[in-house]
Amino acid sequence: MGLKKFKRILIANRGEIAVRIINTCREMGIETVVASTPPDAGSLFIELADYCHEFESSELKETYLNSQAMLNVAKKYKCDAIHPGYGFLSENALFAKSCAQAKITFIGPSSETIDLMGDKIQARAAIEKIGIPLLVAHTNPNPKELKKLLKKNDYPVLIKASAGGGGRGMRIVQNEKELASALESASREAENAFGDKTVYVERYLQNCRHIEVQVLSDLHRNHLHLFERECSIQRRHQKVIEEAPSSSLNEKQREAICEAAVKITQNINYQNAGTIEFLWSNGEFFFLEMNTRLQVEHPVTEQITGVDIVKLQILIAQGEELSIKQSDLKINGHAIEARIYAEDPSRNFLPTAGTVNHIGRCNLPNVRVETSFQNGCSVTTEYDSMIAKVAAHSSTRTEASQKLNTALKSLPFSGIVNNRTFLMKVLENKNFIKGKTFTSFIEENPELLANEDIPAEIIAAFLLASSKQTKSQSTNISNPWLNS
Repeated sequence: MGLKKFKRILIANRGEIAVRIINTCREMGIETVVASTPPDAGSLFIELADYCHEFESSELKETYLNSQAMLNVAKKYKCDAIHPGYGFLSENALFAKSCAQAKITFIGPSSETIDLMGDKIQARAAIEKIGIPLLVAHTNPNPKELKKLLKKNDYPVLIKASAGGGGRGMRIVQNEKELASALESASREAENAFGDKTVYVERYLQNCRHIEVQVLSDLHRNHLHLFERECSIQRRHQKVIEEAPSSSLNEKQREAICEAAVKITQNINYQNAGTIEFLWSNGEFFFLEMNTRLQVEHPVTEQITGVDIVKLQILIAQGEELSIKQSDLKINGHAIEARIYAEDPSRNFLPTAGTVNHIGRCNLPNVRVETSFQNGCSVTTEYDSMIAKVAAHSSTRTEASQKLNTALKSLPFSGIVNNRTFLMKVLENKNFIKGKTFTSFIEENPELLANEDIPAEIIAAFLLASSKQTKSQSTNISNPWLNS
């Protein structure tokens, strides 16, 4: 197999992940091309890239979600490869196939693998053959048939979109009476969001953790893992705080879940970086899904392993063999990442907009602040509401948490309402400090959402009413840039 050497890469993305990829490309001596829309004016990723193609429209279907438009940009600037980042076209099998047909390397897995793991029902069938634990599920969406299959003690159950993720097309069903309407609304939302109305029903774990394993595979059938992350603190099934490693696993459990992840990559002949997501409950883990791309939270894994995942993605795509072996990898300390969103936690995390007047600066060692916003930039609701992520690394979980809290205090992102105070409250919460970080964490600690103007008891009542509503109607805001 002949090795390639990329001279120029198109980053088919924007914002902080574009900045992240640009930085690694610079270190590797690779030129970068980005595309921008009017709302991106003043963004750092535009300044850092070697070339920028300006789209006149800010319509996603004409820009970042338009595979042909992105391919045209790559051809115009004579790019050797395209890095999709996450969101947008990163898990679009047709886009990966189109890149191959255009003889432009897609920095990610094959289109066949993306297609296989992107369909949750197909993925479940593949995982079942491998022998990885799965939650009991029913793929027949017919309400009458399901009512016969599901007994009273089988509830609650979770309806999920086969082609989806990030909480869209997802409903928690507490009893038989809610089943038919929940199936209908979930299917409708799934079709609107993903163009596929197929849903399935699986057992719902009420007290569980979200544990995921970072995997890497080259084109020479070498497969390894970079240990696990815990991403249990979520709102609307979207991650808010992530950490590595998980404080809830012992070494034997860690070995078991990481080996299961590698077993999956071996059996599907995976290539490039990916993440296997599991639910963890009472000492058992169950396959949830595979994200066939780079994850938002990859910095915490890089901090505890010293590995540049983006660099390895590029080297793998060039045809190079992994230079590290599993035995080379060790966990060094603890890392925690918080996502700063332009949203109002006291209003059910409603997205906000405005102008960033002052971001602040953090000079703490071993803290990564990743953002593309600069003072004076506008935050709009046209894209995902994440405006920055901050990751802190230290020798212990307690020290990493304290360092992250200090870093957040120095980054106000003034001018727009954001969740920074909420994040600091989470880090100071006694349950978080004790490692009691279940996926129901925010619902069980409603005082975190209170602000100076709204008493905690009112927020608690609002959250309770909101959670009841989501059992029959999703509160998710549809966004094609959604990441997990």
